[in-house]
Amino acid sequence: MLSDLHCHILPGIDDGARDEEMSGALLASEREQGAGQIIFTPHFYADRMQTEKFIEDRDRAFAGMEDRVLSLGLMAQKGAEVRMQEKLLDMDLAPLRLGNTHYFLLEWPFSAYPMWGEDVVYKLLDQGIRPLFAHIERYEYFFRNEENLEYFRSLGCLFQVNADTVLNPRQQYQVFHLIKDGYLHVTASDAHNTAGRPSNLKKALDCIRENLGDPIADWMIRNADHIFHDRPVEILTRDIVSSYKNI
Repeated sequence: MLSDLHCHILPGIDDGARDEEMSGALLASEREQGAGQIIFTPHFYADRMQTEKFIEDRDRAFAGMEDRVLSLGLMAQKGAEVRMQEKLLDMDLAPLRLGNTHYFLLEWPFSAYPMWGEDVVYKLLDQGIRPLFAHIERYEYFFRNEENLEYFRSLGCLFQVNADTVLNPRQQYQVFHLIKDGYLHVTASDAHNTAGRPSNLKKALDCIRENLGDPIADWMIRNADHIFHDRPVEILTRDIVSSYKNI
């Protein structure tokens, strides 16, 4: 069973699914691919949103899809993709966690590394919340710099890659090497719609399986399951590393 920890499937709440019809189509696609667990993660921007209003809107959007979720046999939780902003330093971040877990989906700025980013990470860690960096490939200061990744990995942070990036021939080489070096822990769909940004979760995991081997793909599947159920993520073992194919 696959777990999607990052998606924009809830209708009419952000730049994701525009209505319940599109949400239903995305949910059906997830189920067809073998997903059984989903955390809905609409965007949260601290500079223009209030936590209480965001949660109210998110819960309303979820309520409109709950029967569809249940009819497809999906387990679902509600979370957020929280944009890294300085205002987070003054907020209670616990309500924005991934469901009932102590994990937190954190989106960094795409252009420049924020000097106060480390402070936000430490604030989360001090609250017993473990950051999961969303789509790491979108930040050149991380994607092309293992030294920066290593620093945050040493603190206990985790890193997610989008399924479409795994499938992108121009980015695959770097993605596979980051997986091989233990810097990418899970892949997720980041699905927004049925046309330009659908869910390709199974295709991405099949691609990882084909290029890096069954143990690596299974390790990433287990990691997503562990996060969904608030269990610790597994550390790469010697047996798994020895299974790598040449890339």
